[in-house]
Amino acid sequence: MQVQFNATASCRKFNVTITNNAESAINLTLTKLYINLQSIGTAKRLSDGQNVSISGIDLLIGQSVSLQCLYDWETLSNPEVLVETLEGYYGNATANATASVLLLITNVAFNETNPNANEMSITVSNSTASSTAVDVTDIVVTYNNGTVNQDYHINGSNTSPHFAPYYTLGINKTVKFDHCIWNWGDFRNQTVTIAVNVTQGFTPATKTVKTPSSLVLEITDLNFNLNGTSHFLAKIANMPVSLGNTSVINIKVKGTQASNASQLVPIGEERIFNCTFDWRSFRGKVLTLLLNSQMVK
Repeated sequence: MQVQFNATASCRKFNVTITNNAESAINLTLTKLYINLQSIGTAKRLSDGQNVSISGIDLLIGQSVSLQCLYDWETLSNPEVLVETLEGYYGNATANATASVLLLITNVAFNETNPNANEMSITVSNSTASSTAVDVTDIVVTYNNGTVNQDYHINGSNTSPHFAPYYTLGINKTVKFDHCIWNWGDFRNQTVTIAVNVTQGFTPATKTVKTPSSLVLEITDLNFNLNGTSHFLAKIANMPVSLGNTSVINIKVKGTQASNASQLVPIGEERIFNCTFDWRSFRGKVLTLLLNSQMVK
């Protein structure tokens, strides 16, 4: 008897070939098949693709049958496959079952420059610890429509690169799927879950993220000039996906108000703010700016 576990094909099925040796004295009839003592009742016969019951398969002297059995063996290590015959004979075999895959979603970025608010990019990595390449075939967004959770399947024909019908991601490789279309603009400031599925059947990679709010501001540039360390310039953009114009009321640094010159920043436009703050003692360090703003409809 021979058993084959192929993680590159799937961790949810395996092949087994059972032979009645040419030197056997009698024909045999299979009754049961086990993997790690768990019974498998049906299988696909590889010779014709037909689903058959294990019980009742006849093996004439010198004859073999090859079967494909559905079973999730992702977490198993060298499982034993055992067959039993009506005549009281047994056969068993073990094979290396290496099905370790560490698939990660490392980043989800919403496209805030597209006023339609329906694009995002999803970056997926197949770890160096994985035992096989995988075929990405489905990316699912789970969100709440206000009543219940719903699943939205990203169209892999629109993404770059495509994953329709699949995208092969090798060991220790990373891919960023751009142009993932989902109308997240209708679900602002909501926690959603992204799941990446592969044809091999391994546990999906998942990541929980929050969609942008109704007002999206971005500091697009900071200008610290050594000739004037008592102030700096901040360029603030009201991103195209915002739902209204915004009034930036003030800017604070280290709890100190640096600018109280309120300015209106229309959707899709930028404004420069002159901020008063002595930053000489903070050279080479990280400063956090806090914007106080409100939407103007």
